[in-house]
Amino acid sequence: MKEQDQMDNIKTELSLESYTVDELQSIDLPKNLALHSNVIHVEQGKEPYGQMIENLTQLASDLNGRMEGEEYPFTGSMSMYALLCDLMNRESGVDIKRVLNQRIQGGKNDFDIAIREEKKLLVMKEKLKFNEDEMAKQRGRIGNHMVDIQVRPTIKDFPYKEIKLDEERILVQNPIEGILERMSALAYPQIGNDGKENPKEIKWGVDVKLLKLYVRLSENLTEEQLEKNLESMWVKYQEGKRYEYAEYLASQVGEGKNPRELLLPSISKLLNEDITINELSYRIKEMYPTVGEKVIDDILDSNNSEVFLTNMKQMIDIISPKHDSYEEMNRKANENYYALVGI
Repeated sequence: MKEQDQMDNIKTELSLESYTVDELQSIDLPKNLALHSNVIHVEQGKEPYGQMIENLTQLASDLNGRMEGEEYPFTGSMSMYALLCDLMNRESGVDIKRVLNQRIQGGKNDFDIAIREEKKLLVMKEKLKFNEDEMAKQRGRIGNHMVDIQVRPTIKDFPYKEIKLDEERILVQNPIEGILERMSALAYPQIGNDGKENPKEIKWGVDVKLLKLYVRLSENLTEEQLEKNLESMWVKYQEGKRYEYAEYLASQVGEGKNPRELLLPSISKLLNEDITINELSYRIKEMYPTVGEKVIDDILDSNNSEVFLTNMKQMIDIISPKHDSYEEMNRKANENYYALVGI
């Protein structure tokens, strides 16, 4: 029987297909889910899942009181735990606490919230009352919990989802965005400052499979229907990620900010040297000769956010390679996950 259980585990972990509720009654998650796990303190008589939801609810209450209506979705694993808690509350026949206990015990369990760039200082300084060190680290203590601030724009096709934990209203990352974000991380590992590929993590694949289960059950989809949905949303996800910084800059131009002053820090960072605002046009044209001088001049001289954004998108399309199809990304993500699990 033990051999059969091991075979069932192997079969389940061969790909990034959705878990099923039946599978989650008996399988065990892969080992070494996170590179750096953070075991939470569990009060006597409680399980990790129950403790985590209690912690998350208390933190949401503290944050709601301080944020005074400012939008802040939970992201990462906390977003997933909240979604799965909501699913189990809605679907009496779904109970996956056993596996969630394993995921929580093997995870990093950070409390991450997303804030838009233009709200970052207001939120950290005025709402959360971070000190200078906490503001520099974008990390501070709220009540009994440490909270990490992730600066990220919203992607219009992936609205946040509102749910309730007890009586606390919380926003969480869109589950489809959460799936595509983790699959993309598996397929295309980031390169660190040392020029080497950053390590991939098994938990990303496990979370993909759990979030796929959430979407399938919430929207009554088959695996095939879910995959078609993900394929169509992959294009919108890539477009959103591709133009997210340009859209943020365009919003600043719309508020009267000077495009040259906005772009100067980014170009200086790319060049790894400090340049003056008078050098900016020449250096950009030198870096990107295929873009065309008119496009660059229209970006730098624009006082209209629409003109600025149109030309920024044109520049990005010229200098950035097109993204893989969903099929290709999915193939790479599955292969890398299979290698990580070590079957």
